[in-house]
Amino acid sequence: MRIAVIHSLYRSGSPSGENVAVEQQILALERSGIEVFRVFRSTDEESQKTLYKLRSSVHLGTGIQGGNLARHISNMKVDLVNVHNLWPNFGTRWLKELEVPIVSTLHNFRYTCANGLLFRNGDECTDCVKHGSYKAFQHRCYQGSFAASLPAALATIGGAPGDPLLQESSLVISQSQRAHQFLVEQGLPGSKLRLVPGFVERRNKQTATEPDENRFVFVGRDTPEKGLNELIRLWPSGVPLDVFGASSGITLLPSTRIAFRGIMKREELLRLLPRYSALVFPGLAWEGAYPLVVREALEAGVPVVARDGTGASDVIRSSEAGSIYRGGDEVDLLRALKDVTESNSQLRLAARGYFEEHLTEDRWVRDTTQVFLEALR
Repeated sequence: MRIAVIHSLYRSGSPSGENVAVEQQILALERSGIEVFRVFRSTDEESQKTLYKLRSSVHLGTGIQGGNLARHISNMKVDLVNVHNLWPNFGTRWLKELEVPIVSTLHNFRYTCANGLLFRNGDECTDCVKHGSYKAFQHRCYQGSFAASLPAALATIGGAPGDPLLQESSLVISQSQRAHQFLVEQGLPGSKLRLVPGFVERRNKQTATEPDENRFVFVGRDTPEKGLNELIRLWPSGVPLDVFGASSGITLLPSTRIAFRGIMKREELLRLLPRYSALVFPGLAWEGAYPLVVREALEAGVPVVARDGTGASDVIRSSEAGSIYRGGDEVDLLRALKDVTESNSQLRLAARGYFEEHLTEDRWVRDTTQVFLEALR
């Protein structure tokens, strides 16, 4: 099988788990014998070109695509096109010109939300879903700008049923149960949807033993939807927490054992992960896929303490590989931390067991290949 993978790469200055996941998936497909042609556009590179903001606005607002992308893909002689992300460097009109099936893989909520998160001002937001996409312009949801939000609002008119990519796709892959159900509620036919959670590579031969000292870790950007500020406010004194990927100017009390470790290379961080009692995931947004760092923790046999109400808490509830706490509740967070330390050995086995059953590369390749073959039929 020969496929083209379409993806607009996010800026390198804002590290994206989605970029990592797309590359992981491509490599897994290539290892399975599928020939993959990458059709990528890098925001870092595109933004250096003349009139970039105008061109990206045209892509979003009108769907017009410069050049003849459909012909370029036709010349590759592929059997199928797999689209991950079009924002903001690809249009959508070229999709109608393709002569092969399209399978779209969704990582976020761009089809109905200008910022892709269903999140605004520190809380869940479904204003565009309920009242119309003009709310994205009103709230300046895309890049905090009226000018940038106008084409983004135009691009999300009609939500999932009106999205050009989803309309032209033979099948749509959702990557979490929460995102899958939301698409159904949005009106996308269930017959068009296939739930295939992402995977992580097998890095650890076995589940790591329980650490001698209870110590917790947060990994992620210091952006509002990641929930780090709330976590710091709730964090119990005397309990060690290492924070990777974010820095903070917050003044901490001497009794608060929070250490900001800065940004570390992914490979080195993954080597350190098994040494922790648990990963803490305080995210406030739903997440379109089960978060990459959560999947990496489960592979390492590391339990997860997750804030309730997100895809992360959904997978921990299913796997029974950690504990879930109520957002904003200091007492409940402390209870969740105690739960994972008191049952750490059992939870580590549960985490690794869930990975082996649901999140391996072999399982993902099998399920995804089946979707591709179904689309071809």
